[in-house]
Amino acid sequence: MTQYQYSTIHRRQDPTTARITPTTLVVAIDMAKYHPKALICDYQGTILEAPFGFGPHQKGVHRVIERAEAWRIQIGATHIIAGIEPTGHYHEPVVRQLAAHGWTVRLLSPTMTAEERPADHRRSKTDPIDLMAIARCVLNARGSEQPLISGIPAALRAVSRARRIMVRQQTRIKNLIRSVVDQTFLEYQGFQAEDDPTATPVPLLDLWSRAGRIWVREFPLPQDYRQLQRSDLSLLNRREKLRLPESTLDRIWTAADRAFPVPDEVASVWRTHLARLYELYNTVSTLVARYEQDQEALLVQTEAVVTAADAYGEWSTLTRAASPKKFVKYGGLDPAMSGSGKRPDHYGAISDQGSRWFQAVLCQAGAMVIDPAHQNTYFLALADRFRQRGLTSRQIDVVAAHKLVRIGWAMLAYHQVFAPPTWKGPALAADWRPKVQTAANRRTAEATWSRFMTTRHR
Repeated sequence: MTQYQYSTIHRRQDPTTARITPTTLVVAIDMAKYHPKALICDYQGTILEAPFGFGPHQKGVHRVIERAEAWRIQIGATHIIAGIEPTGHYHEPVVRQLAAHGWTVRLLSPTMTAEERPADHRRSKTDPIDLMAIARCVLNARGSEQPLISGIPAALRAVSRARRIMVRQQTRIKNLIRSVVDQTFLEYQGFQAEDDPTATPVPLLDLWSRAGRIWVREFPLPQDYRQLQRSDLSLLNRREKLRLPESTLDRIWTAADRAFPVPDEVASVWRTHLARLYELYNTVSTLVARYEQDQEALLVQTEAVVTAADAYGEWSTLTRAASPKKFVKYGGLDPAMSGSGKRPDHYGAISDQGSRWFQAVLCQAGAMVIDPAHQNTYFLALADRFRQRGLTSRQIDVVAAHKLVRIGWAMLAYHQVFAPPTWKGPALAADWRPKVQTAANRRTAEATWSRFMTTRHR
């Protein structure tokens, strides 16, 4: 059985975390959008101030501070630790105000408090019970004291999340457009020649290109071709400078001639619907492009020029971590382990108890680097090695994500590009400069890169 060496029974506790002493005052806060509550107790868990509500604003938090400071003076405490279970983003202003007042703020995941509530041997769940569970978690030295991100990393995270939301909306709109085209003019997305019925259908148009958007705008339905001649298609092609080959126009003409006409009572509805969907698609695509420009402008000002923008935005304290294991845990990619007695330890599925945003970034990056289309020889070899061991594709994605975590941590911690000494293949560090779109951002990135490579934190 594997032997472990711990310096404290709190195995996952950071050594720098503030400890509970007889001079510690504990404040448990159960955040909510409109009606947060707080509880004050001493280091033994004796309740000094019963659960009370306070306003979710600066004046309300000041009320909590006044009550806690009064009890601190009364019992002779020298240190106050506040335990907060994050609730969406509503806890962030409170955390900042308490930290500015000099308190130690410990964030507790919902999993921790959920595991603590059954200790009372009852199934009830009320605000006072939640507050007592939060207080017990603090007394048991659980939780994280990582500060909230601020400055450029905070802005980068906000931009990255907003862009990701817009990309999801863009995908939804594209799926809606495909669905409408399937019901109105199916062969736009899959034309099959009559002389070869076994051939795979090929799209007549790229619905997202300029040519495809203009063509569907002009001729959304098959009956729109009924009053035209074949030469009219060539005329539109030249007038709009679409550059569609004549063979494509021939196939479009053939498809329109044999397509089912859309019933007259719904034809106008489908035309309007397609036009509005394309208008919405253009708007969202413009927003995505603007978010990417903002993302680049922020990214080139940070040391994240050597790693991923999304990952840096999700956890800016990368270089402060003593080990990349904290990244893995934060992303919920650490394996659940079980073992007892003489039975050897067994590693199971991932814990899935970290930040969903950070986990999405890592898994997406892991799947990307092992994609043969990206031709990353190092990660392709890594994927082949684990594929031979019988791992599934999703498991290999997680393995690649683990590797990326360690690579990113080492790059930022030691200020080096990725060049493992045991690698005998081609160079792995690609030049990042062509990926920066604008000249001004490229100059900023060059200056940041120079500072980063000549300054070492360790």
